[in-house]
Amino acid sequence: MLYIHSLKDLNPKTVDIESVSLIREVKKLNTMPLSEEKLAKHLAEFLVSQTDMEEMSKSLNFIPEAINDIIELSKSDGKYELINLQRALSALQELSAPLDRNIDYAAKMKEWQELFMPELTSFLNQMLSLKTANEKKMYEDKLKGIFKKILRNDNDFVFNSKDIVNEGSVQRINSLAQSMKEGFFFHVKMEDYLKKSDFNTLKGKIPQEDLDKVNSINQNIIEIQKGIERAYNNNMRMLTLAVVLYAYIKWLKENIK
Repeated sequence: MLYIHSLKDLNPKTVDIESVSLIREVKKLNTMPLSEEKLAKHLAEFLVSQTDMEEMSKSLNFIPEAINDIIELSKSDGKYELINLQRALSALQELSAPLDRNIDYAAKMKEWQELFMPELTSFLNQMLSLKTANEKKMYEDKLKGIFKKILRNDNDFVFNSKDIVNEGSVQRINSLAQSMKEGFFFHVKMEDYLKKSDFNTLKGKIPQEDLDKVNSINQNIIEIQKGIERAYNNNMRMLTLAVVLYAYIKWLKENIK
């Protein structure tokens, strides 16, 4: 998309702007009435996959293991920066619930897609034959229900990501992963701090056993990062699905005036 680059970018104004170019794409790909084969091909890339579910679930399982390992490190006096261990714990604890809820959301979307997508062509084509005000009202209510399900929002055309993986979640895990590369957990002596020595220089002064413990946690954090990124990308695909459907509906409405 050209104007919507994050979950928070979606609103009634941006979806209208975005739909202008999308309608041109829809016109190129389709004729009326819509073809089930063409519609399915166009929307396939936005659907939740089994791989999405597996990657997110795998990452969620790494969080308690990483938390427990960090707690164990905190019991080693003087070797590690306790405040940084606590910051890592807080970050991981804050990511657990949103990722868990995201998995639940994705699972519901996957189940819904498997049931609804085969019927979508027929549903959209119904718009071409609506005649009475009552028929149009019932159709609009069904459309609202579809967008409510995708966007997790009862009213505005806004993606409700407050309690699932969002931009803040991605920033949090990326910041933690980057900090781990810089030796975030290890206590730095004042002389090394003043010299601004990088972690690669300091590694030689740290016992291999301690490096291995932190590296094990780091590998778990990398796996968690993959799941958070997968969840966020999945949410962006759901948002895009809503925007593309909006473009289809707008195009169909323009052609029945």
